[in-house]
Amino acid sequence: MDSQGRADGGLYDNIPLHKLQPFSAGLHRRKVNFVPASDSVLKTTTASNDSTSTTSRSAADSYLNIVLPKEAQPDPGGATEQQASPRVCETCKLPIIFQGGGEPARSDSAARKAHEAGIVHQFCVTHSHPPSALDRSRMGLAVLSSHGWDPDSRRGLGAEGQGIINPIKPSPKSDKLGIGMKETLPAAAKVEKKKKILSAKEARRHAENEKRRHQALMNQFHGNPDVTKYLGGG
Repeated sequence: MDSQGRADGGLYDNIPLHKLQPFSAGLHRRKVNFVPASDSVLKTTTASNDSTSTTSRSAADSYLNIVLPKEAQPDPGGATEQQASPRVCETCKLPIIFQGGGEPARSDSAARKAHEAGIVHQFCVTHSHPPSALDRSRMGLAVLSSHGWDPDSRRGLGAEGQGIINPIKPSPKSDKLGIGMKETLPAAAKVEKKKKILSAKEARRHAENEKRRHQALMNQFHGNPDVTKYLGGG
């Protein structure tokens, strides 16, 4: 045994390590044969689904024939015609478009909401307006209200409401001319007075006159007539 083991072991002793066969040498895997795809399974499934739907429809029809009378049975053609005919909105006089699919109640409400959110429908809806900004304590407003005029009715003045709605905006009048009066000469055509240059003698005389005038005004406002009478002031 020892000699045989040595002999067997001696076979691999002289072979280099890079030339030794791997451990799995001599083991072979069995080849897997793949089956090509075919439509037999799909055709069978589709046929079974069609048969199931046909059976369910026939069962539902037979149940309705037993339970409901012939007059109360739903007519698919009539329902289609009823869905096809559009409804007319009472506010804007336009048809309401209903889309098929889903529950009838939800589809009707969704179509009505979409129609009411449109620009044409919103334009035809009567909206509320804010009250007038006129001062209620004015005498003119009290007189007009006594004759039946309502400032919040958004109608003009007059028996038929043909007048203006908003009052006239006032503008400041900075000149002293009468109403409707216009200046004959424009402002650029006005001739300016030239200042006269006084001589020395005329300037002295003008200063004395101004001084005398000022003194007379001071005597009138602050002077005492009795004192002036006794003192003899002029």
